[in-house]
This record gives sequence, C-alpha cells and structure tokens, in this order.
Amino acid sequence: ADISPVVGKALEYDVPSWERLPLLQRLPGNSKVQHLVREGSFRELFHHDFFGKLYHEGDQVALLRCVGHAHVAAIGMRIEDAATGAVICTHNMYYGSQPTTDKDYLVRISVEDLDPPRIIGSDQQVRIVADYNATEFHTGVMGMFFIFYGSHEMIMQNMTAFQAQLCVPRRCEALRLSRPSSGAVECQE
Repeated sequence: ADISPVVGKALEYDVPSWERLPLLQRLPGNSKVQHLVREGSFRELFHHDFFGKLYHEGDQVALLRCVGHAHVAAIGMRIEDAATGAVICTHNMYYGSQPTTDKDYLVRISVEDLDPPRIIGSDQQVRIVADYNATEFHTGVMGMFFIFYGSHEMIMQNMTAFQAQLCVPRRCEALRLSRPSSGAVECQE
C-alpha cells in the first residue's frame, strides 16, 4: 500500500517545511510533523507484487509479516484497524549516530512478524499512517507498506507449471562448522 495518493502523488512525494504544511497534514499536538493517513479496505489498498493488481484473492487474509519502506526524515509508520484504531503493525525508524559514517541517516526500519498470523477480512477497513519530520523541506520521500500474507488456499502439484524433484545428499557443510584449534575440519554424521 502506498501513502502518496493522500497528497496526489504515486510512490514518491515531498514533505514541505512545516510552515507550508497544510493544516490537515499536521500531526495534532506537533505541527512540525507531516501526518498522512489513508483509509480503505485491505482489498482497496494492497496489491499483489510491487506494481501488481489490487488484492483479489479470498475473503480472509492471514497477515504474516509487515515491512515498511521510508526515506530520511521518516518518524514512524503503522497499519491500524480503521474501526477500532487497534494497531496491526508498527514500523519504527532507527537513525545512525556515528559522526563519520551514518549520523542522521535512516539505517533501519523495524519489521513486524505476526505469530500467530492475524486474520482479517479482505474487505475490512484498515488505515495506513506515515509521519515525517517537517522541520525542513524533504523531497522524494516514500511511505510504502508491504504485507506478507497467507491466503489459506492449498496449492497442489498439478496446479503449477514449475515442478522440481529435490534430492539433497546427507552431508555436513564444513564452512558452517567452527574450526577446531588444530585447523583441520572434519565432518561427522
């Protein structure tokens, strides 16, 4: 799902400096944060593949993993149940602190695994939220949400064009073993 249609864009958009930020895009309580919210059913917001068709599988979706994509100045992202406000997934941003290598750079975005999977209806209303620091102008940012899901549909061998016979010999991988002090590597069953 992409947050950028909220500002009339596709994929990339700009974060104006807070003085130019429309009132409806300001985070309540902190006018220096661009707060974008997009709401719709899971089926309306999420696509198959990156640029694929909108979700068109079954009526139930088993959410397995949530991954966010953002750029420098991102503060946080989340997916919520639109009816209850309950958070489904949260993406925290982590910035570097080493002055000579990564200070103030976005170095990591948290990934959330849902175990057990969270089952929602494909027509359930969800809300995606992206917050960006608007203390200064930022161009070409993103707010993308990716969901790994299970459709509860069993795929049988005769349903797929690709089939492979796998044969893995019993062996150990010497490169994955710790080295004994003598330097010799021995595999044992």
